[in-house]
Amino acid sequence: MTGKDSSEIIYSQNFSKKAKDNIDLDKLDYSEDKRFSFSSSELPEENSVNQILFPAIIITVSAAAIILFFTIRSD
Repeated sequence: MTGKDSSEIIYSQNFSKKAKDNIDLDKLDYSEDKRFSFSSSELPEENSVNQILFPAIIITVSAAAIILFFTIRSD
């Protein structure tokens, strides 16, 4: 916003907007329409880290927690 007959800036405010372009898998049917081919696409495959490493970490941590629980309880 500038003043009358002036190039001086009186007021300035920055606007920003964030958008998410990911869709949850359970809501995918709401966004895709079978009649229009441009609205549907193939799902990307999960990489090996998501398929192997994360479940292995969860199982290891759970096993360690159970072992520690019974070890500490037996003392």
